[in-house]
Amino acid sequence: MDHLRTAAAAALATFALLAGCGSDDETTTTAPTSASSVTYERSGGIAGVIEQLRVDADGHAVLLTGPDQKRTSFELSSDELDRLYSELEAADFSVSGNDPPAGCADCFAYRIEYGDQQVSFIETEKPADSLTPVLDHLGTIVAEHTPR
Repeated sequence: MDHLRTAAAAALATFALLAGCGSDDETTTTAPTSASSVTYERSGGIAGVIEQLRVDADGHAVLLTGPDQKRTSFELSSDELDRLYSELEAADFSVSGNDPPAGCADCFAYRIEYGDQQVSFIETEKPADSLTPVLDHLGTIVAEHTPR
């Protein structure tokens, strides 16, 4: 269990460093003017999954996966970026539920940051229904771009 926590802590530290990296070039996007970067993380499970995604307002995305933090960079189309930002703007960043039950060592933990909003929860908690499309969409982006 300690090795999973150590791996997760190392992954989060690596992602925090990458989150500050970006381009000095500003590009115009059709995303809402309040658009800022989006950070999505999913970790845990029996296999100790680590997925970290950052999407910038210009559509540039960086995905870090696995304990070795394999890095993949890609661009989201303007349509996909618009859809993601629309979902984020409509989402309620709240969670209801209890503390994790004893024995929930293999639960998935999630974290999403968008602008000044942030939500963290484990799979036994219930995020607001309006957050489901965001989770589904970000999960799909990760799945499509995870190296095989």
